[in-house]
Amino acid sequence: QFGVGLSSSSGCSDGISFEILLDDKSVYKSPVMQPGQLRFDSIALQNAQKITFVTKAGMGNRCDHGLWVTPTLNYCPH
Repeated sequence: QFGVGLSSSSGCSDGISFEILLDDKSVYKSPVMQPGQLRFDSIALQNAQKITFVTKAGMGNRCDHGLWVTPTLNYCPH
C-alpha cells in the first residue's frame, strides 16, 4: 500500500508522475499528478527481489516536490 502526490507548495510545477518497478519491470504508473493531488493504491509484490520507486518530472523539475506517502509492505498468506 502506498500513496503518491505532489505537494500543495509545488504551485509552479508542471506535474509529476510516479512509477514502481519490481525486478526492473514496471508494475505501476500514476497519471501525471498536479499540485495538491494525492492518490492511494496497492500492488502485489509477487515474490519480487527488488523494488524500485521512480519519480518522473514533467517538462522540468522546478517546484516538483513529489511525495511517496507511507509505502508499506504487508504479508498476506494465501
